[in-house]
Amino acid sequence: MLSNRETIRTFVYKNILLKKLWLQVIKTKDKYQFQHWKILNKIYFYYLIKVKKYEEIKFEKKIVNGMFKIFINRQNYTVVKVIKKDNTNSYSFYKKMKSKKYFMDYLQVIENACNIPIIGEHATKVVKVFRNGGYIAPYIHGENLQVIKLKLISGEFFLEPKEWGSFFNAIDTLYVNLERYHNKYNNITGDWMLYNLMYDLKSKSIINIDLEGFYTWSGNQRPNDIVRIKKDLDNIKNLITDKMGGNNEKVKYFS
Repeated sequence: MLSNRETIRTFVYKNILLKKLWLQVIKTKDKYQFQHWKILNKIYFYYLIKVKKYEEIKFEKKIVNGMFKIFINRQNYTVVKVIKKDNTNSYSFYKKMKSKKYFMDYLQVIENACNIPIIGEHATKVVKVFRNGGYIAPYIHGENLQVIKLKLISGEFFLEPKEWGSFFNAIDTLYVNLERYHNKYNNITGDWMLYNLMYDLKSKSIINIDLEGFYTWSGNQRPNDIVRIKKDLDNIKNLITDKMGGNNEKVKYFS
């Protein structure tokens, strides 16, 4: 059952006008309230890049991560998520993690995300969890699904033609498992927006890299709504089919 806060948030985010107004309120509030954190972050991120030799992950304009600043550590090929604390959502999460109880709940959830029945194979593993909620995870050699979608729309190819079938099958496998989980539990845990999903070139599977989403999202909301998920995945499949001359069988032939 959703809390009053979750119910209100779901209502607001389903209304385009209310969502736009709410995001503007948050943006204006964040601009002035967290100025000192923005300055401290610049110093700390400079240290991570110049001294630790981390590489900042740059996102497409349509992909925004407000909770964490994300880096790659090439020395051991891991992804480092650093809590930003410079906006409402990130700072609220940071404050919540100060409670030992909430942190232990969070720790258990993200450490065991890869063991969730049916869909655990689509969750990344965690290497280390920091006390403030940040964490380190294995680096996945692949491409973000939202980026793939944008590249397909713009006419760019990220795979050789013979690889499209494997990607097509990975999408089908992900959806089948999410649907099985939903049918069994009547909900889906985690945040399954396209920008949280990576196509792993090594395992030929789709992995959810947003471990914190398994802690913050439950019930039937937009990030884990099975109808929305199917629509987004079908959209990518249709774009792939169009690139292959509109022939589904041609795509499957390459798998």
